[in-house]
Amino acid sequence: MSKSSIKTDSLKEISTASYKTNIYSESGEDNLQHGILSLYKFGYVHILKLEKILYKTLEIFRPSTKIRKPISS
Repeated sequence: MSKSSIKTDSLKEISTASYKTNIYSESGEDNLQHGILSLYKFGYVHILKLEKILYKTLEIFRPSTKIRKPISS
């Protein structure tokens, strides 16, 4: 799977679920992190799928961050 398709799939899923849950952050925290975790909280994303989305999102938006690969990948 190419990086662009990962980006498209992850962002499409995040934006669709974000729209459905009307997610936003009032406290000024990282909106991306807040939004993704809220998707799990509201039951739109299963925990294992959430983990994959989080890792893909980190790879896209924070490529310099050293992260451990998810066990479930």
